[in-house]
Amino acid sequence: MCRLGDGFVVAARLGTSLTKRCARCGLQFAVTEAHHCSSPSAPQIRQEDLDRTAPSYPPLEEQEDADPVVGAVLAERYLIESRLSQGGMGVVYRAKHVHLDTPVAVKILLQPQDPIAQRRFLEEAKMASLVHHPNTVYIADFGLLSDGRSYLVMELLVGPTLSKAIEAGPIEPLRACRIAQQIATGLQAVHDHGIVHRDLL
Repeated sequence: MCRLGDGFVVAARLGTSLTKRCARCGLQFAVTEAHHCSSPSAPQIRQEDLDRTAPSYPPLEEQEDADPVVGAVLAERYLIESRLSQGGMGVVYRAKHVHLDTPVAVKILLQPQDPIAQRRFLEEAKMASLVHHPNTVYIADFGLLSDGRSYLVMELLVGPTLSKAIEAGPIEPLRACRIAQQIATGLQAVHDHGIVHRDLL
């Protein structure tokens, strides 16, 4: 079990920002707050007048489509670009680091967590970040949103999923064996760090 320092307590209390930039005035506002600059008479700021070191943001009307997280900036460094998938626990988004332009995947849990669940999530993320293997996804960052939901930042993998390959029809036996071998070696790397994947129990 990992020992947690005061830094986690502070992070849990303060939370991480999830913000958007107003297309009218150029200021940032929290995704959970009502838009601060909704008046049509508010002055329109030209793009060239905005801080040139700031990341580029989609227009506000595009940001406010079905998912309010799309177009937001997480922790002042990850611009959420699009939704990739949703499961029972959370939503996975395609994002990029606003300064490095590095593509990443961000998983945000659907529900806020109690302090015990937050601590467990942090411990699991810390342990998973220790695993560096070609058949596992690298965990690059993690934290808590101000509403109590946890998030993970992972490397973005591009390509077909195993479920899509299975839906396409029977898999040739040799290919199936190679896929199974890669899964097994990835799991072995995880097990070598004392981690057991709960979905496999």
